Amino acid sequence: MKTVAKEAEIKFEERKSKYIGYIKPVNTKKGAEKFIKKIKEKHLDATHNVSAYKVIENEREYFKFSDDGEPQNTAGKPIAELINLMEVNNLVIVVTRYFGGIKLGAGGLIRSYVKAGKLAIIESGIIEYKEKIEFMIEFEYNL
Repeated sequence: MKTVAKEAEIKFEERKSKYIGYIKPVNTKKGAEKFIKKIKEKHLDATHNVSAYKVIENEREYFKFSDDGEPQNTAGKPIAELINLMEVNNLVIVVTRYFGGIKLGAGGLIRSYVKAGKLAIIESGIIEYKEKIEFMIEFEYNL
């Protein structure tokens, strides 16, 4: 299973809108939601705080995204599709957007949010995650 290596942040500007991409490896749904809340609180003045996460916890997959007020399926869903395309798990991505006054259209929004997600994944790095199970065996041995 692949996941991201570390928490990371990227920034770029697209047609006067400022984008900040955040990514973090997480092992629980609660951890993903806590990170999203933290970023939203950090950027209360942002136009949008779009998010997507994919977590496998107790053999159950949690996969959720939010467009946070952007036109439907132009922000969170493209990031979620990127997560699936790159085959990474146990991560959360939040992209903060400060609107710069120029409308990008649906295609422009999708490209910008995918770019932010992809740059965040690259900045974090992808690693192979192997779950380890430790166990101990005890038995009697007579000499």
